[in-house]
Amino acid sequence: MSPNSLGDRTNLSSGSPQIAAKAKPIKARLRHADSHVSRPIRILSVSPQLSVRRMLRECLSRERDFIVVGEPQNADDVISLAMRRKADIVLLDFSVRTEAAFEILQHLHSSKVEARTISLTTRAIGLDIPRLLRIGGRGVVLIDSPNPMLAKGIRSVFDGQIWLTRQDLADVVTTLALAARPGRVTSSIHLTPRQRQVLKIVASGGTNREVAQQLSVSEDTVKHHITKILDKTGMSRRVELAVYAVEHGLLDIA
Repeated sequence: MSPNSLGDRTNLSSGSPQIAAKAKPIKARLRHADSHVSRPIRILSVSPQLSVRRMLRECLSRERDFIVVGEPQNADDVISLAMRRKADIVLLDFSVRTEAAFEILQHLHSSKVEARTISLTTRAIGLDIPRLLRIGGRGVVLIDSPNPMLAKGIRSVFDGQIWLTRQDLADVVTTLALAARPGRVTSSIHLTPRQRQVLKIVASGGTNREVAQQLSVSEDTVKHHITKILDKTGMSRRVELAVYAVEHGLLDIA
């Protein structure tokens, strides 16, 4: 599965008018370049496994814009070290001691730590991603992912995006839909029948091309619908849009 980097609207659709569409990607590239040129991304690696810490250290050392600022083994040291070392990213190993990792994430979320957390996991573990997102998680990366994939996930989360595989996003939508209560908040936002069709596919992880193929329309038409949906909901990222859509009854999911 190839992950979706879930960033601002320029990653989801091309806007209108044309001047705005041309300007946004330029600004995005400048922000990305400045963030990596000015200083390295400061990373805290948190895992009870020595082998994982060594693997991450070796992988991250190959990237010129990364620096590992700590490898706390004691859960009590994670927050204090993240604050003292001014960490930008916390890589938190969920492959063992899952509940302990959730507790660390919860403490990070409720503290004043500004670092963004990426959860490391394995294919063998069923991670509760909706719960993870609710308490501040910003992404999920497989421990055995290729080095470039891990690096891309780190940079994306550092740039304010959410990093999930398409399957993870689909699972989040399904889980939230099943858990939705009859008395959930309803939205006064009006979407056309076609916009609802587009939203359902997008919220399940579908790409613009897949939406176009399923609905027999052009990709430009899909981009236009997505822009309208984002404007109506006030959302800017696919994960946020998917969660909002489920919680406000905008998706017709059985």
